[in-house]
Amino acid sequence: KAHGPTGLDEALAAAVEPIVFRVSLVERRVHPDSQEFWPSIYRVLATSDNPSLVERIATILAGKYLPHQSSTQAVSTLLNEVRRLRSGKKPVQRQAASTKPTLPKQPSMSQAEIGVLHAFVEEPLRERAYSSLKRESLWFSAAAQECRAAILDAFPERPPSGPPREWMHAIESDDHRRALTDIAAREETVNERYLDGCVAKLETQAEQRRIDELKSGQEGDERLQAIMEKLASIKTPRE
Repeated sequence: KAHGPTGLDEALAAAVEPIVFRVSLVERRVHPDSQEFWPSIYRVLATSDNPSLVERIATILAGKYLPHQSSTQAVSTLLNEVRRLRSGKKPVQRQAASTKPTLPKQPSMSQAEIGVLHAFVEEPLRERAYSSLKRESLWFSAAAQECRAAILDAFPERPPSGPPREWMHAIESDDHRRALTDIAAREETVNERYLDGCVAKLETQAEQRRIDELKSGQEGDERLQAIMEKLASIKTPRE
């Protein structure tokens, strides 16, 4: 039977997701005020192939260590740093590869997500599309989630009125303004039937994700936070 901090670490590591355990080690060993704290967190999160879990951990860490920042902005910043670190590991084969593409061209944004964003740009469908933007559970790709967050940051209470040229400037990010402009230029016929189909597909996908989570036995957010707090409370020397 293992005794002492090392034995306990090994037992806990076997009982929880490895990335959760590794994040907890950073919390226990590196002071949050240290310049190495966040880079260490980013390096750990960048090793995960589970974007849903990474986002949940980022949300917990943002609430814990960045309480004075907007939750959406803090989480977005953390995830951007993780993505930047991950992309930095890939060799750039040509100069053009370093140019950041607009969001709709990224394969991680689904056609259904693009369809709802397209409907948002069209004034007759904007109110209905905005209602779908408010439903966070429908959105799953990182690109679409970021675009959705940028829109809701600009218009938190109600959708804008008028053509895009009259309100697009309110969206802070150049990337997301370009994304919506590119989406608006797409050739799909966008009408109520098209929007309903996109929303229905997103609802089906959201339900499937919930089923998959239940089948895989993933911990809920409260359980995950409890585990992280338990791990972080174990006394080990900080660097």
